[in-house]
Amino acid sequence: LAELASHLTTSEAEKLSSTILMEDDFEAEYDLYLVTKSYFDCKEYQRAFQAASNCKSSKLYFLRFYSWYMAGQKKQRDNQVEFTSVDKVSNEELYKLEKELKANLQSLDGYCLYLYGVVLKELDFKDDAIKALVNAVNKQPLLWIAWEELIPLCSDVEMVMSLPVPDHWIKTFFLASVHNELHCAEEVLVYCQILKDLGFQSSSYLKSLIAFSYYNIRDYDNAEKYFEELHKTHPLRLENMDIYSNILYVKDKKIELADLAHHVTSLDKFSVISCYVVGNYYSVIGQHKKSVRYFQRALTLNPRYLFIWTLIGHEYMELANTSAAIEAYRKAIGINRNDFRAWYGLGQAYEILKMPYYSLFYYKQAQALRPNDSRMWTALGDINITINKLDDAKRCFLRALSVGVEVGDTCLKLARLMEKSGDESGAEVYFLRFIEISASSISGIQEKDVYLCHRYLANYYLKKANYDSALYHAQKCCEYTETCEEGKSVLLQLSKLAPTAKPVNNWVNKSDSEEEYLSESSIMNLTDIGDDSMI
Repeated sequence: LAELASHLTTSEAEKLSSTILMEDDFEAEYDLYLVTKSYFDCKEYQRAFQAASNCKSSKLYFLRFYSWYMAGQKKQRDNQVEFTSVDKVSNEELYKLEKELKANLQSLDGYCLYLYGVVLKELDFKDDAIKALVNAVNKQPLLWIAWEELIPLCSDVEMVMSLPVPDHWIKTFFLASVHNELHCAEEVLVYCQILKDLGFQSSSYLKSLIAFSYYNIRDYDNAEKYFEELHKTHPLRLENMDIYSNILYVKDKKIELADLAHHVTSLDKFSVISCYVVGNYYSVIGQHKKSVRYFQRALTLNPRYLFIWTLIGHEYMELANTSAAIEAYRKAIGINRNDFRAWYGLGQAYEILKMPYYSLFYYKQAQALRPNDSRMWTALGDINITINKLDDAKRCFLRALSVGVEVGDTCLKLARLMEKSGDESGAEVYFLRFIEISASSISGIQEKDVYLCHRYLANYYLKKANYDSALYHAQKCCEYTETCEEGKSVLLQLSKLAPTAKPVNNWVNKSDSEEEYLSESSIMNLTDIGDDSMI
């Protein structure tokens, strides 16, 4: 809130100052407050709790119970042997704290209601936690941390819009943040424009929110642009540099990531963000054990840091430690069930363990969170092939093509699947499409795959008496060693059947057929895919 207020002019601040926070008069207990706060700042939480045992003011009451909560959290971390341990260590103080707060529920102020919501959330009482946090923001609209705790509890947009939260300007920040969490990028940008109109156009938090929304929809160029601007404008700012490092990692910018890692460590070597960025750097250069070490250092500082648990899972997958990866992904989901990366990681892990029905279940969870991400649909298609549900696989690949951008591998998989299932005309369309994609210089496509497509098409057109197209693809086959002999065989047959044939590329004539397949996929009901997958 201080950062937001610093970007407002005096007149803009006066327009938004409709809510006045009413302070309790705790002058008589001010000395006791200072002592308790000193113990709390020194992380002597039990001592702070005991010091404020006879307090009367609401501020000290909150500080006392928050110290109790933090004492339990500290003990929980101390008792956990290692961060990826299968045995879950619980905060033993939560039930006592919940009982005490519930007994005084009617007299709790916004801060104590926030704490009550956090405790209920830790105990996995989701509905009660939402109710408590909503009551907290209604009593204290500017208590941003309560809004933040609400965000991971929101499962969909309909639920968000139905929450009885106050009609306050800070609600727009909440709506932008929660829509960003739910990967609704267009809505995020709309809310960000509203906030700009309110006077927050120069806010670094708002700029980072826009960058994050681009990151979520995999528009890494725009996301990098915003983060670079933030980094240049606020070079001492560590916040969101973890996401910036993710973008540099995805774009394989090793030098830039090394510079960022050096910069953040020079600012604060032992911060969570610094450990995260350095971990990403070691990962991109292939030193996965060092990467895990730095991510675990970050977890020492913040065990509830969602992104780190997910990345630790990725690193353990690289190290072929599947059981540790699964535990890390589960911890990430325990913190935020809307993290599609963790669900997707679990799907990959169980696929490696040859447990396809479990893998199918987790891929479906990831797909539900990212319905317009071609990677999720392609993974679903692959696993349906594994369990011999070829029709479901075909539908998944079609949907991947309808929503995807980089779809070369998916197109080839679909063509081969159609060839296997006897759909020759469908295979023709997608082999041709794959060849067209390969001609567009998209990276990651093997030359061998292209010529195998030409081999199929040469034989297919020969069979269909389309001699001009058969000649074109047979000549292409002769350019590659593995398909050269088959290409010559087709050319020999063509010399007898159609000596006057001229080579013709048939993709232009078949592009309409692909549109028919994609239109078919867009109206398919895909909700029943794998409904019987979990036994």
